[in-house]
Amino acid sequence: MGLPDSHRRTFDIYRFCAETSLSFTDYDTLCEEDIEIDSDNTLWIKLGRDKTDTRQRVPLNEKAMNIFNRYGSDVKTLPKMSNSKLNVHIKEIAKKAKINKYLTFHTSRKSFVDNGINELNLPESTIQAIVGWKDSRQLSRYARVKDSTIKKQFLK
Repeated sequence: MGLPDSHRRTFDIYRFCAETSLSFTDYDTLCEEDIEIDSDNTLWIKLGRDKTDTRQRVPLNEKAMNIFNRYGSDVKTLPKMSNSKLNVHIKEIAKKAKINKYLTFHTSRKSFVDNGINELNLPESTIQAIVGWKDSRQLSRYARVKDSTIKKQFLK
């Protein structure tokens, strides 16, 4: 699907946050001090979450790295726009793609949790550490276990 530049940037921001679990505020305030490279050359985002007073730790996977590299491999050059503008563009992209779901920027974070549970089979404690939650109670508000996940895990 061909996208105008503003929609491409919106898609990249949304996708980056869906791969890293970053909220809009965390993405918008991301800075060099939040990026670490470990001994295996894995790039990490490590930042304190004001809302939960916890530390969020997420290694960048291949999809997030592709977006990061597309914008010069520097947090200062990642695209930025207001949350309201992102939400407008997300709705326009969804309409163009014939996606009939209520989408906002926050659904990127929910997508991360859903993918972690249903596709990556991450333990709750790992999801909790990546997302920056104090406990796993929030998990029930963010994700629903799909029938395909139950089937895959139960019928091994």
